[in-house]
Amino acid sequence: MGRPHRRLAILLLIAAFAIGEGVPNPLAMSLRENLLSVALSTMIVGLVVAWRWERIGGALILGGLAFFAVVNHGVRLNLVSAPMLAVGLMYLGCGGGRD
Repeated sequence: MGRPHRRLAILLLIAAFAIGEGVPNPLAMSLRENLLSVALSTMIVGLVVAWRWERIGGALILGGLAFFAVVNHGVRLNLVSAPMLAVGLMYLGCGGGRD
């Protein structure tokens, strides 16, 4: 599978998840839930941005994870947060001179 096809597959996976779960109503959610949604959205945007600009994407991923930790009063390394942390650090560390 070529690089553009992998990107499309990831975007389709995210879209399928959003369609299957339905888009939540922000007016029906608490302030904390809305802030956690913003943090998660920032991490997802960071993943998409990192395909083109590694350092900027890595900074968005780590910034979203840090914001998530602040709103959530800490974060435990689990199957979601540990890969996000690792990917964000790798994008920051491996970002070439293209940024």
